[in-house]
Amino acid sequence: MEITLLNTPSPSTVEDNQDILFIIDDNDLNSVESSLTRGGSMFNNLISIKTKKDHRNKISSMYSDKDFDSYSKQIRDNFIYLKIKMNGYNKICLPENGFGRGLKNNSPKLYKYLSDLLRHNLWFDNDKSIIINRIPSFNEMVKATKVDISNYQPIKNELIKHKKSIGITNEEEYEIGDVLKLIRKDVNEELIVVVNINSYNIDDIDIDDYNLLEGYTKSNNGKFQCLFEYIGSIDGGVIKYADDRLNRTDDNIKHINRNDTIEVKPIEVEIIESGSGVGFDRDPSLDVITKKIRPNTFKILSILTETDITSILEVSNMEYLILDTKYFYRVKDYEIIDKIDMIEFDVVETLGKVFLYIKERVLDQDRVISMEISHISKSELLNFLNGE
Repeated sequence: MEITLLNTPSPSTVEDNQDILFIIDDNDLNSVESSLTRGGSMFNNLISIKTKKDHRNKISSMYSDKDFDSYSKQIRDNFIYLKIKMNGYNKICLPENGFGRGLKNNSPKLYKYLSDLLRHNLWFDNDKSIIINRIPSFNEMVKATKVDISNYQPIKNELIKHKKSIGITNEEEYEIGDVLKLIRKDVNEELIVVVNINSYNIDDIDIDDYNLLEGYTKSNNGKFQCLFEYIGSIDGGVIKYADDRLNRTDDNIKHINRNDTIEVKPIEVEIIESGSGVGFDRDPSLDVITKKIRPNTFKILSILTETDITSILEVSNMEYLILDTKYFYRVKDYEIIDKIDMIEFDVVETLGKVFLYIKERVLDQDRVISMEISHISKSELLNFLNGE
């Protein structure tokens, strides 16, 4: 989704950009929307989020926390309709001054509720007026609440992955921000979603809207529907994100050409015999895990002369994993294949295979990548990652 921040748009701006959905801050009397249409017909690409009773800035014009249940339901229904409307657009425009600022001091509970909806549905930080889209961490995905959707038709998975279905119905109630892992008994693939609208009774929504949000697939039981954002899928330990920029493609992995390293001078290394392996006169010291150092290791070191290497692990002939004080490297045939700014990691052993999951920062977003590590045990890999 492409997002633009703008002050209240002019009528001509809305009319001339039919491919953009303009979302404005308004009131129950539609004062702002009416001023844009100037009493004429409504724009199809204009929708409002209502945050007060009328256009005035008086206390009496504000929604009140005293009536939180009724006003929060009104705001929630506003966002449900907004999600249906957004389904036909790839671009949206939001007011750079935010939404419902008058609620912050007068009705803080409603303001927080509104701000949570904005963050999880429009990726908008209402306090800072910035776009922010947080991806769940690997730990959050692993610990996500499992929800069995086997009672849906098998096509449900594909509809969710293509964002044609953004809701499920069951007997449980979920809250905004909950990370769910949707599973089926007949497939290995697990779908990771984040709830962006609290569960509500299906009697509270129009049947046509309900069917549209479900992708015209219906659960055979349940009375609560929750809406969510699809994050990605996990299959065989491999994570594939809905946002393809976060997946491991040639476009977003930095490959360092062999020619880039030709002029790098080898470092002077003094070998020190020690009982625990081979040490080097560097700080921090270099530990080679479980493998005796071989001559070609020194050529690897010549590639990384500008780094403070903390450990090296030889995973196969001519292939190494290397850690320094900042980056994780994968080197093969003396060429750096991956250079990852590692934030955190986890190692999982399943069905006799060892998988390494790494969280890194890409395009101002966190992403988790996975790789299968062959010929190395889980304990060896953990020792390497912990610099032991």
